[in-house]
Order: sequence, then C-alpha cells, then structure tokens
Amino acid sequence: MENEFIFILGQARELAAYELKQILKNRLDFGSFIVEKNRATIKSKAKAAEIAGLINILGGTIKIGRLVGEGEWLDAIHSDIKARPTRDVGISDYSDNSQKLNDIWSLKNDLREEGIKIRLVIPRGGQTLNEAEIRSNKLIDNGREYLVAGGKVYETLAVQKVGEFVERDYGKPRNNAFSGMLPPKLARMMVNITTSAAQYQKSNIKNQKYRRSGQLEIRSIRSISPSLTVIDPFCGSGNILLEAMDLGYSVVGSDISRKAVEWSSENLAWFSNQISDLRSQNEKTDQLDSGLTDWSVATADATKNNFFFGQQKTENRLRVVVTEPYLGQPKKSKVSRKQAEKELDELAQLYLSFLINLKRLTTDYRLPITVICLVFPAYETYEGGLVGLYSQIVDKIADLGYTRLAGPFTYGRGYQVVKREVLLLTVKG
Repeated sequence: MENEFIFILGQARELAAYELKQILKNRLDFGSFIVEKNRATIKSKAKAAEIAGLINILGGTIKIGRLVGEGEWLDAIHSDIKARPTRDVGISDYSDNSQKLNDIWSLKNDLREEGIKIRLVIPRGGQTLNEAEIRSNKLIDNGREYLVAGGKVYETLAVQKVGEFVERDYGKPRNNAFSGMLPPKLARMMVNITTSAAQYQKSNIKNQKYRRSGQLEIRSIRSISPSLTVIDPFCGSGNILLEAMDLGYSVVGSDISRKAVEWSSENLAWFSNQISDLRSQNEKTDQLDSGLTDWSVATADATKNNFFFGQQKTENRLRVVVTEPYLGQPKKSKVSRKQAEKELDELAQLYLSFLINLKRLTTDYRLPITVICLVFPAYETYEGGLVGLYSQIVDKIADLGYTRLAGPFTYGRGYQVVKREVLLLTVKG
C-alpha cells in the first residue's frame, strides 16, 4: 500500500531538499518528489519504520511524518483521534497560512463530549513544537504529534536528534572557533550529497558494463554496498570527519596546522568510543558498516602534499573529498563590493592550488576522486547582495577539468556577513 510522507526541512532548505532527494534516490522506490517552501512530500510503499529511520541519516530534515487525513485540519485530527485514541496530543502548523492554534481548544471540547479525553501540548513559542517539547511530553512513543501542512494532516514518525549534533559540536574534547566552526548539520548534508553522488555514479558505471556484456542490469544501488572513504584535507578540528564516521564511513583527514591535526585526532578517538556504544545498542539504522570505522589524520599542505595517506594500497574503494578551506577573516559588518572582491581574489589562489593538487594526486596514484564537495566563501556587501568566490573563478575551475554537479547552495543565517556556498563537483580523470 502506498503512503504519503512529509519531511519538514530545516535551515538552508534548498540544500536540505537536495540532500533528501539524493538519499531517497539511493535507498527507496518512491513516486513524485514535491518541495514546497519548508517541506517535501513523497509517495512510497516503503514501511513507515524504514522512512522514519532516515532521520538518523539526514542532516537537513527535522521531522518526518505520514499522512493521516486531508481537508479541514481540525476535522481530520478529530477523526483520527476517534479512530486511534491517544491521550497526549500536540499540533504543529507548517502550512503556508498558519492557522490560529487557539482553535484547537474546540477540538478538545468536542472530543470530551464524545467521551474522549486528551491533553493538548501547545508550542511555547510560534506555531510548531520543537524537539525538546516533543520528547519531554513523549509524543512519539506514548502520544501523537500532528503536522498540519498544505491542506493535509500528518502524524509525526520521527524527530531529529538535535542533542546528538550538539554533543558532537560542543561535547568533543577539542573545539577551535577558527578551525572547527562548520556546523555539524551542514557537515552531514555535505557528506550525504557527496557519498550519494559517488555511489550513484558507481552504479551507473556497473550498469553500463552489464549492458555491454548482455547481463542483467542493476536497477538499484541498494544492492551495492561499497566501502567508502571520506577525505577532508582542511579538517580543522574534524567536524566533517565526525559526521562521516557517524554515518559509518572510513575517514582520512589532514591539515597544514599541527595543532588542528592533534585536536582532530583527539576528537576522533573520543568519538570512536562514543559510536562503539551506540552501535552495540543498534541505535543507528541502515549504516554501511556494523563495526567501527577506520580513521587517520596527519599534517599536510593540501595545495602541495599527498593527503591520501595509504589510500593507494586499498583497491575497490570509493573515495570522495568533502572539505571547507579557509573562508577568510571573520567579519562583524558588511564590506564594500570592491573590498569583498579584493579579499576573495586573495583566497582564489588557495582554492585553485588545492584543485590542481587534487587532480595531480588522483592521476599519480590512479585513484579517481570522482566527487568533491567544496565550500566557497561569499560576503555580504553594504551595496546589497553577495559577492562569492565561486563566481569569480568558475571558468578557471572548469579549465582544470572540474564540472559542477550541483549548487551553489547558500548556507548562513541572516546576520552573518560571511556566507558559505556549497558546491558539488566532479573531475575528469
């Protein structure tokens, strides 16, 4: 039986929607994929538990729900509670024209007249319940949260575990404001879109080989479970590596700073112990590997040195690069367009030298790094609008043999002067 599912997207909705589609494409059979502002919906015959389990993988999705009713939202919720009584009920309104949640008191009164008592859980601020409110009231396990959106009502199946991201961000032993500022959710989205693209490319290559040989075509990469290594040559304190490890990938990190390498090593050792406990309890689902992932970190200049570190010894392994180079000096106020262009021009050599070195390494070691996720800086100007590094050097990047697969996806809060532009690139060997 086909069901409709909703995914509530967090910050950077364009990137979150792209991540979601890539993960779904690699894991499930599904129908139409529709994105509307803060949400995406699909139709699939997959089990609800399988869909809910995606919350443990995704970085940009904050809630997942299943359709339970359509039409007037109070009537739909009323009917569902009558059919499946529950005591604790929460409602979050994600519709384009938010409803007045005061109307839900009439729901409680109408149900009481029919002999059904409920306890309403109201958002403390705004129109939606946050993770803390949902978990403290046990709405997923012992109650129910309804998501109102697009003239439909959904039951929440899963909520993002924000506390785990916070723990990896602030709970790790070493945290550097200058080399470890990449938000964990963004790091996770970057890892997901890159690894998904690499796996999808590999499936297409295998399909082409099967077609040429006359054998059966592989129709889904779910039947392929390749070992995969995520490489971050500007690792800082290791946020990208931590997220990749949590997803079950082997990781290789490097940085020109010895201090950053020492701190990354401490953080990865700490997290290895953390995920050992989690995996033994089977709290993570659909991972690539049931055991601990391999990791290594060393000092290297990404613009000159080899940062593969033993990867040439391992065959039949997919490798991707996910990284954020230096974004320039932190800024508290907007700069002029001229100043932005000048500063970004100074950073261009770093990025181009890295891309030149990366292509050289893939050639020398015959290790095709087919997919690269790279963050480029973009500065807010007081004349209005963003000035980004990628747009300034896009032609030079193409001349080096790199092709854009997706992006740029802009990431950053409104008050931040330095924004991130996330690009997914591929390179010809």
